[in-house]
Amino acid sequence: MSIGKVIIITGDNIDAPIYEEDIFTSHIDYIRSFANDNNIEASLESSQEGACEMARLGHVVVKVENNSDLCISYLPKVITDRQRDWFLNNYRFENHMVEGAFSLNDDTFIKINGKNNILKEVERKNRLYERSDINVR
Repeated sequence: MSIGKVIIITGDNIDAPIYEEDIFTSHIDYIRSFANDNNIEASLESSQEGACEMARLGHVVVKVENNSDLCISYLPKVITDRQRDWFLNNYRFENHMVEGAFSLNDDTFIKINGKNNILKEVERKNRLYERSDINVR
């Protein structure tokens, strides 16, 4: 039986489908597998550090733990339209008692609690993407 889930929505720098896997071991095993499959070079020592590193590289990571009713998202500095759309259409962990996020701002992560606050942060970061010089359409 699955102990949780890992979801990774890549940024613009990698063209990969949304990665969503039920997990049967540690989250980091699946994050490493995704990184290896997509030639992402990153220091992925632990689940927390690995998810933060992926966010630093522009990817959204969502970790779900079934036994603790925990859902934690790791948000990059800027949220792409694709990443925002995933949150608006697929963020469906209302049955989890604890929903939080670590959001990269400058070089540090700030903690955000609650689905509504997470969605507000996603929208704020997507506005940065829309104004960004790196956004090529």
